[in-house]
Amino acid sequence: APRVEARGCRAPTFSVDRKTAWALRILEEEGFTYDSSMVPAKGPLYGCPGAPLGIYRPSKQDFLKDDPEGRLLEFPAPVVSYGLGKFPVGGGLYLRLLPFWFYRKLAAAVLRKRAFFLYVHPWETDPGIPRMKLPGLQGFLTYGGIGGMLGKIERLLQTFSFTTMKGAIEASGFGV
Repeated sequence: APRVEARGCRAPTFSVDRKTAWALRILEEEGFTYDSSMVPAKGPLYGCPGAPLGIYRPSKQDFLKDDPEGRLLEFPAPVVSYGLGKFPVGGGLYLRLLPFWFYRKLAAAVLRKRAFFLYVHPWETDPGIPRMKLPGLQGFLTYGGIGGMLGKIERLLQTFSFTTMKGAIEASGFGV
């Protein structure tokens, strides 16, 4: 089989923040061309409030600032502004739990301004996945909507044009 080199990274739980920004330097040293480990909003588990919403080159002095000379690109998770806050919308959790018409509206709002990506864990598409017994809200957040997930993905594929991360980055005017 042909060898495929990893060019991008997403840290678990979008864990690049002020305490872990050093990881961006390591990714660059290891030859990665882009990272997608930030959410430019404050969340309960993650977040980089103040980070650019679109693709940018993090400065070595302040990773929340753009450095046109930087080598590593940051492709932050998509967020929508609503009221006084910004909310992530690129993950399977949101696609699983939100009504399709509403999710489509959120994705379209992001796409009018910048690139959007969707990440889905494989287990989120398998209604037969063995389930752990979890209490109320935790169980709902973990397993809710799995049965309709593949149908929603199919509808998204019919609604929007999709490409690779490399294609999205290039379409945004950045070379990789």
